[in-house]
Amino acid sequence: MADTIFWDCGSQLDLADLDGLLYVDGASTIRPKLARLARHARERGIPRLITRVAHREGDPDLATEKPDFKTTFPAHCLEGTAGAGPIPETAPARAVELGREDQGERSIRDALRAYQGEVVLEVAGFDPFAHPAIGIVLDELKPRRAVVYGVPADRMVAAVVNGLLERGVEVVVVEDAVKPFGRKAWDAVREGWAGKPVAFVKQQDATA
Repeated sequence: MADTIFWDCGSQLDLADLDGLLYVDGASTIRPKLARLARHARERGIPRLITRVAHREGDPDLATEKPDFKTTFPAHCLEGTAGAGPIPETAPARAVELGREDQGERSIRDALRAYQGEVVLEVAGFDPFAHPAIGIVLDELKPRRAVVYGVPADRMVAAVVNGLLERGVEVVVVEDAVKPFGRKAWDAVREGWAGKPVAFVKQQDATA
């Protein structure tokens, strides 16, 4: 059981690198903070759940033309491409890696019980809670609190926070280690958490 977990959202080359196919504006500027969070988790033995987009051709939210950047996007983070991989600052040295498909409850539980340091969960879009194994992963980790950060804040970070709140997990968002697609959308998401157990801290406080 983990009292606290760190949840790293979307720290991938296509999203957080200036040459990425769906670069989140400003994401390159928070990479040093993402590195400090990853290093802190490793040094303190805090489990780090890393959720990455792993698209395939034909996924419904990939538009071949005229994406609206709300429900459809240009092709990005395609499985097997460099862009789907992690930025160097957050790449795990060792991890339990779970692909898009459920690999079976027994095998997932056995893997997590053997090693809970870093877990990579590949998802078909920006909502990790759509992954068939997310319930198993959280049941094994059993976090009381989750420290959440990454990109895009108004998509994946928001989905993670909402999913955790539904499960009664206390949430801490590292506000200077997130970047959204749209500032107005992110502000609206934050307003929706008013009165809920969501705290906002700076990276230096999260790693103190």
